[in-house]
Amino acid sequence: MPQLPDKQEASPLAQYQQAFADHLRRPDLPNPPSVQNHSRLVVYRRLVFNNFCSFLNSCFPITRSILSAQEWQQLSQTAFSGIRAHSPLFRNIPDIFLQWLQKQPQPYLPQYPWLLEFMHYEWLELVVETHAAQLDKINHLMPQVEDPLNSYPLPNPTLQLACYRWPVHTLQTGHIPTQALPDAHCFAVVRQRNDHIQFVSINALTAQLLQLLIENQKPLGETLQQLSQHADLELTADMLQFVQEVVQQMLDADVLLGWRKAHEPHPALGGDG
Repeated sequence: MPQLPDKQEASPLAQYQQAFADHLRRPDLPNPPSVQNHSRLVVYRRLVFNNFCSFLNSCFPITRSILSAQEWQQLSQTAFSGIRAHSPLFRNIPDIFLQWLQKQPQPYLPQYPWLLEFMHYEWLELVVETHAAQLDKINHLMPQVEDPLNSYPLPNPTLQLACYRWPVHTLQTGHIPTQALPDAHCFAVVRQRNDHIQFVSINALTAQLLQLLIENQKPLGETLQQLSQHADLELTADMLQFVQEVVQQMLDADVLLGWRKAHEPHPALGGDG
């Protein structure tokens, strides 16, 4: 019996599509086979590139305003030529772009050491805004409980946590940081019930607590025990009081949506709420 090839050869149509896509990314490559009208190809390439740029421009408006027009154009063009996207969704272009930027062997535009962190900070707004969660469908929650330590706080399903070395929250045109922060600055980013996007400044310990609440779905008291082990902290009465104050602040900001009973399904994970 003849040995089958390890990989099936691409069909002529697939080969043509690949050559066509490669030329759109890099016009210095030869024209795709059977393309007779080069001027139309140029127009089509311009349309595709402008569409790609429109998603970057809308997601990273402050970055675009800080970089020079030439720097932004060069970055967009380099990304357009180098990215191999596998998602058919246009809204995923900024995410794919950031993944590409993170994988570069050398920092792009090294004169801006804060660039990658700041673009991630800008991108989080899009992530939260387009999250599929329908907050108005999450109900049966209690705004207050008598015994918080034995109750289950529910994180906002749109919640995104991030910590940065650079003061990204202060960065804008005319105010460019020259030094990284001595300690990481963390944020909890959510879409609130009124559809407002909120960036809540938190410390690293609160970020760890929120991450554990997302992962564990345990009562607050058990989650604090786990946090104390991770962070090597003693859960004194003062510490417990402080944590409950922090939890209330997170509830007020819709970072936490409320309290659920132990027997109720987790609405953010497929429960009927």
